[in-house]
Amino acid sequence: MGNYISQSDIEARYPADDLVALTDDEGTGSVVTSRVTAAITDAEAEVDAILARHGLAVPLSSPPDRLILLTCRIAWYHLHRGGVVGKTVEERYDKALEALASGAKAGTFGGTSDEAMSTTRVPGRDAPERKFTDGSMSGL
Repeated sequence: MGNYISQSDIEARYPADDLVALTDDEGTGSVVTSRVTAAITDAEAEVDAILARHGLAVPLSSPPDRLILLTCRIAWYHLHRGGVVGKTVEERYDKALEALASGAKAGTFGGTSDEAMSTTRVPGRDAPERKFTDGSMSGL
């Protein structure tokens, strides 16, 4: 089991037949767990890299549901290794990466490090003093 998702999370979101088709190169008719585990490991490494890049301490100890969904989408993309990745799968993967980056930047996923929290600004309260005011612009 991974830090954020497990095989059961993927099975809950995607058709069983598709999961078999993506993992069963030997033709046994069942899901090859080792391939699912590899996709989960790759997806979680990608997620952690994005979160860490934005100052979050990884792995998150209590991942929110949104992070679980996004990690599943990334793992699903990784399950298409070496095969044809459909447009929908690729678009969902790209959007998952974007959502992870924006969520990490906004602090949506929690787990912020002290450094990230110290650089977080609150608009209006922590903003730098305005240089161009009515007073400084008068007479121009």
